[in-house]
Order: sequence, then C-alpha cells, then structure tokens
Amino acid sequence: MSRELLDRIDLGRWGIVRWLVREEDEQHQELEGYYAVRQGHAPQLFVLRLSSGYLRLLSHADMAWGTSVMILPAFWERGVNRRRRAPGSYVHGGKLRVEAPSLDRESLVLPLTGEVQDPNGRGRSRLCVAGRLVLEPPQDGQLVAWVEMAAKGALDLQREGRERELFKPVFLSSMYSGPQHWDCRQAFVDDATYPVPAGQWLVEPPALGRSFGLCGGRSHWQRAKVCPSVEVVLEEPAWITGWVTPSANPNHDNVGMWAVAPPNLRTWRYSIIARHGL
Repeated sequence: MSRELLDRIDLGRWGIVRWLVREEDEQHQELEGYYAVRQGHAPQLFVLRLSSGYLRLLSHADMAWGTSVMILPAFWERGVNRRRRAPGSYVHGGKLRVEAPSLDRESLVLPLTGEVQDPNGRGRSRLCVAGRLVLEPPQDGQLVAWVEMAAKGALDLQREGRERELFKPVFLSSMYSGPQHWDCRQAFVDDATYPVPAGQWLVEPPALGRSFGLCGGRSHWQRAKVCPSVEVVLEEPAWITGWVTPSANPNHDNVGMWAVAPPNLRTWRYSIIARHGL
C-alpha cells in the first residue's frame, strides 16, 4: 500500500489530511482527522473513506480501530429481469465529496455530497445525498459525531423477502471471528443486549429502539489496545436488526447491524458515540 498526500487543512485544534491510497490495483481517498488534545500532541480520532462512505471513530489515542459506520444509505434493488424474478442486488457505499470544512465554535463541520447506485451501472435506482458530518471535541472519554442527510432520486426496490433490509439509512460494520478474535463482543438495542451468533440474525426478532450499537473491548486480536464501543442514537425509534456471516478471518468484517427505515425516507439525522467501554 502507498499513500500520497493531497492536502491538509488546520481549523482550530482540528487537523484534516486527505490522502490518495493505492492498494494493489485499486485506489481511493481517505480523510483523516486529528485533534490537538494538548500542545504537541494531536492524535488521529477519525478516518472517513471517501470512496465508500465508511467512517471510523476513536474516543482517544490509545485505542484500536474497530467498528465502522456506513454513513451513506444502503438498499436492495429489484432484479433486472422481473419476469424471471431475479433475486436483486444489494447496493451500498458510494463516492463522497467533502466541500469546505469549517468550524462551528469548537466542532468540526464537514459538508458532504455523494451518490449511491449500482457500481456496475446495471441498476435503475440512484440516490443523490447531501448533508454534513459534525464532530464535537472529544470529552469525558467519548467522541460524538452528528450525521444529517437529505436524499433525492428514484428507487426500484426488491420488496419481497427483503423487508428487514429494504432501506438502511445507517449501518454498523464490525468483526467477530471467535471468542478470542473480535472487534465487537455483543450488540445492544436501548437497554437490551444480544450475543453475536454465527450465521444468524443478530437481533431476532427485530427490536424497536432509539439507540443501538456494538460493544468493543480488548481481545487477543487487539492485544494491548481496546476497540471502542460504537452507539447510534436516532431521532425517532426504528426497528433494529443485524446479521452475522460465519468467518474465521479476523480481517473480514462479518457483523452488520442497522436501522430499518421506510423506503420513502428522504431526510434523517442521528448521532454516533464512540467510547471506551459500555
């Protein structure tokens, strides 16, 4: 992997660095964020992959990267051949653009625009999104971010058999490959906790709640460092569920958890909290 510095912006105690990252035959852009907790010490607290929409947060420097948040919406698109009942395709991720970062008092504001559609160009659905990501200064062992999004466009969705996955405004992605190798050890919806099963629904049946997330901690995979717990707090209650794909590869994110939203949702807002322990 090689990295090429594209630009750097300093705003108050925040520092933002944009990189072009080359991995084998692919390349993408990443936005890294640093915060000066004291003079001469500015640890990295977030990374946003602009080629996909995945965001990772740390509440302080001595932590390991773990659960990520997909801040672009995801959906199941109807199969192209309706007569043969093609199974459809899962569409998630897309290219994000960050325009003119700024400060609101001490919070970092990143205006966002992007598109979500079939990367192969075969789909009929296309969403254009615009919004912003706001990161508050780290405080009391946690980092809080706010996501506000508005979307426009047409969706042709695979409704039959995909009711739990039809439209996801926010999605958590993590790893659990066994009791000794994990980035998340359990899930929660409000005050209820759920173990991480293999090859099963993570929350079964779906639970109605305003907050959900994945609990981090320390496993043999991180060794000395701790993965953050990541919580999403919604403005309105929603049905929460998830899925765990069996995997023994600790480099494979196999745990997904999300909010189920009506397919006509076009504006949404939520907060993300990364903290030590939960």
